[in-house]
Amino acid sequence: MKKTLLLTLSALTALCGFAQESEAPTPDGPTYTLTLKRTDVEPTEATYTLTKSYERGNRFGDVYSVSVPIDVVGANKPAKYAFTLKCQYTNTTGEEKSLTATWNFNLTSIDEPFTMTIGALVYDANATKPALRFCTSNSLYGVADTKTRALCVFDPQKNGEKVSTYLNIPIDNGECKPISKLNNNVETDFLFFTTTGSNVFDSSKGFKSGIYKASLDYATTMLSIEPATTMDITIGDSEVETFVCPADIELPENIKAYTLSYDVENPNIAQATLIQGNAVAANTPVVLKAASGTYTANITSKPTYSTVSDNNDGKHPLYIPDLKSEGNPLVGVLQMHYVPTDSYYLNGAEFTKYTALDENEKENPKVRINPFKSYIALPEATETPASLSIEFPNDETTGIENVYVENRGDEQAYNLFGQPVGDSYKGIVVVKGRKFIRK
Repeated sequence: MKKTLLLTLSALTALCGFAQESEAPTPDGPTYTLTLKRTDVEPTEATYTLTKSYERGNRFGDVYSVSVPIDVVGANKPAKYAFTLKCQYTNTTGEEKSLTATWNFNLTSIDEPFTMTIGALVYDANATKPALRFCTSNSLYGVADTKTRALCVFDPQKNGEKVSTYLNIPIDNGECKPISKLNNNVETDFLFFTTTGSNVFDSSKGFKSGIYKASLDYATTMLSIEPATTMDITIGDSEVETFVCPADIELPENIKAYTLSYDVENPNIAQATLIQGNAVAANTPVVLKAASGTYTANITSKPTYSTVSDNNDGKHPLYIPDLKSEGNPLVGVLQMHYVPTDSYYLNGAEFTKYTALDENEKENPKVRINPFKSYIALPEATETPASLSIEFPNDETTGIENVYVENRGDEQAYNLFGQPVGDSYKGIVVVKGRKFIRK
């Protein structure tokens, strides 16, 4: 049965401030104002009024929001901002009262003006001491499991509008919670969030194993998570993107999918082999090629997951390991983590090697790989150039043809690169000159 999670995101932000009052607001409702100030140059200040954006049926639990322009582009880096959010109301004795939250934030690179949306509400309004909480579109939020392992991340938005992404829940009765602030010091196979106290909302239980679409609306502070039957795939200006899915996928006809191979005799090149047709087998890391834009792919089978149950000394016992295929240097990611040292991440139309700098050098920024993306890991003892370009075939009709979903028993099977594979191999195989999807 389709299940939907609807939670207030205002409970998850680790950056929110709060104030307390001895009396709860009266039924007349609050008035919200936002004062935004830039502090690293000669101070500039603007004040905005928030309007009701979502009715929760609980007077002071209603959400108010405003979208404001951040259009000061200066030479100073980082640009420093401070805002004050105020909720004013009249208590039962006619006294004017207020709740105030403050937040300071830095913008390390302002290459163009953008819009910031702020959603706010009085949290726990029925309590004796209510608190004012908010979420902002230029902050990082995400969804984690009960061990605070990251399942997906909503990166800060420049337009302040609702944003969506996808996540995997690998087990039945899975639990999720909205959360914020990634732990950048973690060195494990997956990423963790950090959180304290009331920044974590109530856990939600009962999800079935599968692929889910998560959406975050900053104006209403609402996070929704629902089963996905399709996936939106965005191809950037480079017209190349990596992809992997734990289920079989049917791509639109104007997207071409390729597996890769690597020859040590040509160390700067990854050779692409076209998958003819629009079917990509489950758990097969690929490179997609298409004109820039957003495309919708159909999920055509139930996803399958392989989980690891003893990691990090048993403190966090369940996660989804990366997907690897014989002869294919692409490594598929179903649960986000940072790119391993000396591996390659897609950077424009080519792959760039990530190399961690030693302790005497400035920290090298880590590169995050999100779920449903891939990176390249070359065989050990292989020369590792600074970058890898993709060599696409000139005659793309020489790729795989006539893909069937069929089990061919004990006959010898080969992968796309002519290498013999065993019965446990999953994906596209060649048996007696014909191509099949083995599940």
